[in-house]
Amino acid sequence: MYGFSTKLDEQIVGIVHVIEHDSCWTLKPYAYLQDLFTHEEYRGLGVARALIEHVKMHTEKRACDRVYWLTHQNNLVAQQLYNKVAKKTGFIQYKM
Repeated sequence: MYGFSTKLDEQIVGIVHVIEHDSCWTLKPYAYLQDLFTHEEYRGLGVARALIEHVKMHTEKRACDRVYWLTHQNNLVAQQLYNKVAKKTGFIQYKM
């Protein structure tokens, strides 16, 4: 598990955590992007996109098979970005 942050004006304005884990489907590990967050005042400036791209570059160097994440179905603002940088898988999450 590791994370990255974005700093603007000497202030951290965005964070992301990544959890790498094995998979039964591939020989390479998966990278689960967790806790992507941009400070409210800096949203819409490309902070989240930059963090996602940084994770993608980092995990490619580490030979991960994929980067994936979850978002709530009502988080339409985030989905506008996610639809530009990734594709929906069609899976629905269940938990107990």
